[in-house]
Amino acid sequence: MLFSIIGNILLFILKIILFLLLFILVIVGLVLLSPIRYNIFVSRNYEEQEGINARAKCLWLLGIIYIRFVYKDDKPDLAVRLFGIDLSKIKGLFLRLKSSKEKKENPKEKSQKGISVRKNKKEDNSAADKHSQEQIKNDEKSVAANDNSSEEGNNKETVIADTADTKTFESDEVIGQNANEGKKVSKRKRKISPVEWFRNLLSTFKEFRQKVKDIFKAIKDGTSKAGNIRKFIFSDITKGVICVVKDNVIKLLKHILPRKIDTELIFGTGDPCLTGEILGAAAVIMAATNKRINITPDFERFVLEGYIRAKGRIRIATVLFIAIKVILSDEWKSFYKEFKRFKEEK
Repeated sequence: MLFSIIGNILLFILKIILFLLLFILVIVGLVLLSPIRYNIFVSRNYEEQEGINARAKCLWLLGIIYIRFVYKDDKPDLAVRLFGIDLSKIKGLFLRLKSSKEKKENPKEKSQKGISVRKNKKEDNSAADKHSQEQIKNDEKSVAANDNSSEEGNNKETVIADTADTKTFESDEVIGQNANEGKKVSKRKRKISPVEWFRNLLSTFKEFRQKVKDIFKAIKDGTSKAGNIRKFIFSDITKGVICVVKDNVIKLLKHILPRKIDTELIFGTGDPCLTGEILGAAAVIMAATNKRINITPDFERFVLEGYIRAKGRIRIATVLFIAIKVILSDEWKSFYKEFKRFKEEK
């Protein structure tokens, strides 16, 4: 009987463990294999001076997680739902529960504080009474002698206090004005139009291009450091890593980029050279991923007009597989060792 009871308990524990393992495997499988489906629509009419209007939807784990983003009239709106329940409502419920708990706890804390304050007042009064009785006699003797001096001192103190109050009041006004100005400036900084954001993006692209040019110029100068950098960049190990990374990056782009694209764009940066470089990079990406985007370049104006409608999906398992494949490759391992050695020599 005893052995049968122990055996039944062990079987029950094993069943629970197996059930938990299966549950974890199902969750991991859903997370890795369930595709993240997205749908994007962006439009802008330059002639009518409209801002960028954008809508994006994202579904994951068979619709358990739903994200919707809308950008219209320079006002973003984000909604996240879990099992069809809006997370903002859940957050509101938690805040209400927290506030109700604080309201219930406040009367108890106030009563305890009142009791402690009363005790402290009684102790302070008793100590003050003893101390005052001892000092009354001494004070009566020195009152007559110190009347004149105390009147003069009081007048001086009142004048000093008045000047200090005026100074503090003026400083408080200055601080308040500076704080209000800082708030106004911060509010102005927060509101950035899409056109300004696009211009900032172009300026960062120009800075990056200039940095790359400076690096290659330093390599061509023929200094000792530049010579070592040149040997490292143009070595066979670096070339092998570039080939591996390039092939896997192309696979990753094919997987991440939308499968269905419908576009009609008019694009221009105001700089003909920069517009041509960006269009060249876009052409390389389109050739590598077999995606076609209808872009009409404008080499004279700063323009961004048209619409983009795209649908696609992303699997986390595919992204992890490509990353692990690059990290575990022999080319990457040898490149990492060579890079560490080069860094130590430098």
